[in-house]
Amino acid sequence: MMAAHVDANSSARVDECISRVLSAEQAARATVEESAAEAADIRAHAQQRARAIAERAAERVARVGARLSQRPDERLWQQLRAARSVPALLEAVRASRAASTVSGVSLVVDADAIELAFRQQMRTRIDEVARWSPDPWQSAIGYTRQLVDLPAAMRLLSDETPPRWMAADPELAGYVHDRASVRRDELRRGPLSEIVAGVESSDSLPSATAAETSTVHGQLRVTVMHRALATWERAWRKRWPRISAETARALDDLVGVLRRHLLKFGSIPRADTAVERLALANRLVTVLRRASLQPAALFAYLALFALDLERLRAEFMHRARPVDAQFRVAP
Repeated sequence: MMAAHVDANSSARVDECISRVLSAEQAARATVEESAAEAADIRAHAQQRARAIAERAAERVARVGARLSQRPDERLWQQLRAARSVPALLEAVRASRAASTVSGVSLVVDADAIELAFRQQMRTRIDEVARWSPDPWQSAIGYTRQLVDLPAAMRLLSDETPPRWMAADPELAGYVHDRASVRRDELRRGPLSEIVAGVESSDSLPSATAAETSTVHGQLRVTVMHRALATWERAWRKRWPRISAETARALDDLVGVLRRHLLKFGSIPRADTAVERLALANRLVTVLRRASLQPAALFAYLALFALDLERLRAEFMHRARPVDAQFRVAP
């Protein structure tokens, strides 16, 4: 009887072991199936995200392409050079594919209003491109808005009396004051404070190659505007998200194109400025096409738009008032 009892106990233990093994096997199988399902979900989510990123990139490329097709062509530039008045300029541009660039310009031949209209046009375009851009890049895109006001801010920092048009600009009006000390204090507290601090700091310019430079009597001269641009660039780079080496190269290529233009532009004869601007536009188009899926394409497009807008502004300003020493604009 004792042997039979031992055999029964052994059999029960064997059955229990078998049951445990089977349960463990079932649990393992369930875990594997669950892991496979999770892996499949992860793959599907990653594929969906990749498709969404690709679609958004394709949409940005299409939008930039559409804006590029609205650039003034040579035929329009010839018409503008032949126009004798602001109304004639407006009529020519509004009848062209570049009509949106003069959406804020009125028939009233007022130079201050024209100045403001083109500045607002640039700000509006930057805001528009920032809305297209990937979330991590919106800060860096938006920061290019500071470039619109950089020359004005440097003038406000000086002892010169601010020109009348600044008081009409909503972005600058708060800094317009008769006393230079008040203007400087206001600028130090405003959106341009980082740049103002850099300009006022003796070590704000890291190197001569990092900013526009010019030569006077054989000596290298670094101006306030050069310091401002160098400070702006450093602050702009801080707003970049973490990027790949490829993305960094594309951005550095663009910066190199613009920097070389600035270095050269300050020393060429005035008669050659139009040719140099055209060469810059062609180089920007090349950068844009090579980096069409990169953030550099958005910055290149804004630089190209600014170049076209500068040229349009010059045509309008020449006809809005006589060119004099204070408001001279290159053709």
